[in-house]
Parts: sequence; C-alpha cells; structure tokens
Amino acid sequence: MAATKDGCGKGQMATGNGWRLHLGIPEALFVEDVDSFMKQPGKETADTVLKKLDEQYQKCKFMKLNLAQKKRRLKGQIPEIKQTLEILKYIFLLADNLIKCVCGWWLM
Repeated sequence: MAATKDGCGKGQMATGNGWRLHLGIPEALFVEDVDSFMKQPGKETADTVLKKLDEQYQKCKFMKLNLAQKKRRLKGQIPEIKQTLEILKYIFLLADNLIKCVCGWWLM
C-alpha cells in the first residue's frame, strides 16, 4: 500500500465513501513506498507533489494559528463567564426566595 490514512479517530465522521475530517482539516497521508506514490495519477513531477504537500502544510499551519488564537480568546473570556454564572446563581436565588415569600403570603 502506497499511502494510508492517519487513523487517529479524532474529529472524523463517517461519509458514504470513507472518513472525512471536521473543520476542513486536510487528511494526513503516510507514504510507505515513494515510487508507487509517485506513479499515482496527478503526480507527474516531484515539483507538483511538493507544491501540493506544501499547500497542505501551509493550511495546517494556518489552522493551528487560528486555533491558538481562538484558545487564547476563549481563555480570556473565562473570568467573565464565571462572573456571569455567579450573577445568574444570585438572581435565581433571589427569584426562589421571592416565590417562597409570595407563596407563603398567599397561604396566610
């Protein structure tokens, strides 16, 4: 076998003809036999193959950068989310106490 899929299983979802990765992440190929890999259709010269592989590498670098930026942004939002959660807990506590007070008043 000339090339096999990287079967890590993360982020994959089944399609009718095999596996497709989420978020447009390019499929990683492991090349066992370079001669048979180069004989496949669409791989006429080493330059075209290297150009396609470089494009995939650049896409992966771009996606890695974007994911790192998103991770930093989301980590920065954690304190705000925690504060919002505490406010909501307080509001629900007040609402619960208010309901108990009103219900107790109606029973009197």
